[in-house]
Amino acid sequence: MKRVFLICGLFTSIHASSEQDAYFSHLQKRTALDFSSLHSPFANPTLQHLAQVKIQAIFPGKVKINGTWYRQDDALGEAIIKHIGDRVVVLEYDGERISVALENVKMAIH
Repeated sequence: MKRVFLICGLFTSIHASSEQDAYFSHLQKRTALDFSSLHSPFANPTLQHLAQVKIQAIFPGKVKINGTWYRQDDALGEAIIKHIGDRVVVLEYDGERISVALENVKMAIH
């Protein structure tokens, strides 16, 4: 009687093992994933644009940014020009103030 139970147990475990292999066989297949098309959930196109801002000239009440003249309270994309100083422009975007400095001055007019 022990032999019958032992043989039945052995047959059941072999059968279960083959079913388990068939059930999990799809997990052994590897698929290449292409992450290059995914966009970062943390990326902010406006901030990326503001990071590329180049101040070319500052005059009293006017600033030339990326080839276009602006005045205080003008919109630069989604940002607003809040202050135009002697060497810095303050932008406001999403409740935050961002200072952009005039760089590489070759001649200063006083």
